[in-house]
Amino acid sequence: GAGGAGGEGDKAGGNSVVIFKRGDATPFTRRVTFRRREAFELEATYEDDPVMPLQEHAPRVVGKYRVSGVTDAPGEEGGEGAPKIRVYFDHDTDGCFSVTSAQQLVEVPAAAAAAAAGDKDKAAADAPPPP
Repeated sequence: GAGGAGGEGDKAGGNSVVIFKRGDATPFTRRVTFRRREAFELEATYEDDPVMPLQEHAPRVVGKYRVSGVTDAPGEEGGEGAPKIRVYFDHDTDGCFSVTSAQQLVEVPAAAAAAAAGDKDKAAADAPPPP
């Protein structure tokens, strides 16, 4: 069957992501980006599949995962909102599903990125030629 993941409170809002579908090649890793201001939980479940439904009392939950260490980045309030958290999901050749890592992305304003690139160019120009 297919599997998906949703964040804390996502089911009420209908917010879920299909991570793998029936017939997808394995092994694979998928990356999903969430916007969150604090630690959150993900719940991976089997998706409803009319072709091959689960038995009536079979558990739908594949696993529950907690993503912690999330910090609210300064200056994010006026932009698109909460910081981006990138979560990596693995599906191995044995059919095991897992969350392998999560990382908070730091968004660098375009002006700061351009200044940093300029500093690298200047440093390269000032460097002595190789022997």
